[in-house]
Amino acid sequence: MIESERVDRYLKAYELRQSGLTLKDVGKHLGVSSERVRQMCNQYKRESQLERGWQDKFSTLLSNTLKSLRLTEDEVRKQVQDGTISKHMGIGKSFVKELSEFYL
Repeated sequence: MIESERVDRYLKAYELRQSGLTLKDVGKHLGVSSERVRQMCNQYKRESQLERGWQDKFSTLLSNTLKSLRLTEDEVRKQVQDGTISKHMGIGKSFVKELSEFYL
Protein backbone atom coordinates (compact mmCIF):
# COMPACT_ATOMS: atom_id res chain seq x y z
CA MET A 1 0.00 0.00 0.00
CA ILE A 2 1.44 3.38 -0.94
CA GLU A 3 1.57 6.21 1.60
CA SER A 4 -1.34 8.23 0.20
CA GLU A 5 -3.60 5.16 0.24
CA ARG A 6 -2.66 4.50 3.87
CA VAL A 7 -3.42 8.09 4.87
CA ASP A 8 -6.75 7.97 2.99
CA ARG A 9 -7.67 4.73 4.75
CA TYR A 10 -6.75 6.09 8.17
CA LEU A 11 -8.71 9.28 7.47
CA LYS A 12 -11.74 7.21 6.40
CA ALA A 13 -11.57 5.18 9.63
CA TYR A 14 -11.28 8.37 11.68
CA GLU A 15 -14.19 10.06 9.89
CA LEU A 16 -16.42 7.02 10.28
CA ARG A 17 -15.63 6.92 14.01
CA GLN A 18 -16.37 10.64 14.29
CA SER A 19 -19.74 10.08 12.59
CA GLY A 20 -20.74 7.85 15.51
CA LEU A 21 -20.06 4.36 14.19
CA THR A 22 -18.63 1.86 16.65
CA LEU A 23 -15.15 0.41 16.26
CA LYS A 24 -16.78 -2.87 15.25
CA ASP A 25 -18.97 -1.20 12.58
CA VAL A 26 -16.03 0.72 11.11
CA GLY A 27 -14.01 -2.49 11.12
CA LYS A 28 -16.72 -4.30 9.16
CA HIS A 29 -16.87 -1.42 6.67
CA LEU A 30 -13.08 -1.46 6.15
CA GLY A 31 -12.54 -5.19 6.52
CA VAL A 32 -10.34 -4.98 9.62
CA SER A 33 -10.70 -5.73 13.32
CA SER A 34 -12.05 -3.19 15.80
CA GLU A 35 -8.60 -3.09 17.43
CA ARG A 36 -7.05 -2.17 14.07
CA VAL A 37 -9.61 0.63 13.64
CA ARG A 38 -8.62 2.00 17.06
CA GLN A 39 -4.95 1.90 16.06
CA MET A 40 -5.65 3.58 12.70
CA CYS A 41 -7.63 6.38 14.34
CA ASN A 42 -4.93 6.98 16.95
CA GLN A 43 -2.22 7.03 14.28
CA TYR A 44 -4.24 9.48 12.17
CA LYS A 45 -4.68 11.80 15.17
CA ARG A 46 -0.94 11.66 15.98
CA GLU A 47 0.08 12.41 12.39
CA SER A 48 -2.39 15.26 12.00
CA GLN A 49 -1.15 16.82 15.25
CA LEU A 50 2.45 16.63 13.98
CA GLU A 51 1.38 18.29 10.72
CA ARG A 52 -0.37 21.08 12.59
CA GLY A 53 2.73 21.56 14.74
CA TRP A 54 4.89 21.98 11.62
CA GLN A 55 2.40 24.44 10.15
CA ASP A 56 2.39 26.46 13.38
CA LYS A 57 6.20 26.64 13.40
CA PHE A 58 6.25 27.58 9.72
CA SER A 59 3.60 30.26 10.30
CA THR A 60 5.70 31.75 13.08
CA LEU A 61 8.81 31.69 10.91
CA LEU A 62 6.89 33.21 8.01
CA SER A 63 5.36 35.87 10.22
CA ASN A 64 8.75 36.84 11.65
CA THR A 65 10.25 36.99 8.15
CA LEU A 66 7.41 39.16 6.88
CA LYS A 67 7.86 41.55 9.79
CA SER A 68 11.60 41.84 9.18
CA LEU A 69 11.09 42.41 5.43
CA ARG A 70 8.13 44.72 5.94
CA LEU A 71 6.15 42.82 3.31
CA THR A 72 2.52 41.79 3.34
CA GLU A 73 1.63 38.15 2.83
CA ASP A 74 0.24 39.01 -0.63
CA GLU A 75 3.55 40.66 -1.56
CA VAL A 76 5.45 37.58 -0.42
CA ARG A 77 3.11 35.29 -2.39
CA LYS A 78 3.63 37.39 -5.53
CA GLN A 79 7.41 37.45 -5.09
CA VAL A 80 7.48 33.68 -4.53
CA GLN A 81 5.47 33.16 -7.71
CA ASP A 82 7.67 35.43 -9.85
CA GLY A 83 10.92 34.27 -8.20
CA THR A 84 12.03 37.65 -6.82
CA ILE A 85 11.73 36.75 -3.12
CA SER A 86 15.34 35.56 -3.01
CA LYS A 87 16.66 39.08 -3.65
CA HIS A 88 16.08 39.98 0.01
CA MET A 89 18.98 39.73 2.44
CA GLY A 90 18.63 36.80 4.80
CA ILE A 91 16.37 34.75 2.53
CA GLY A 92 18.27 31.56 1.72
CA LYS A 93 17.57 28.92 -0.89
CA SER A 94 16.09 26.46 1.60
CA PHE A 95 13.64 29.05 2.92
CA VAL A 96 12.68 30.04 -0.64
CA LYS A 97 12.01 26.35 -1.33
CA GLU A 98 9.78 26.08 1.76
CA LEU A 99 7.93 29.25 0.77
CA SER A 100 7.43 27.87 -2.72
CA GLU A 101 6.02 24.59 -1.40
CA PHE A 102 3.72 26.54 0.92
CA TYR A 103 2.41 28.95 -1.72
CA LEU A 104 2.57 27.06 -4.99
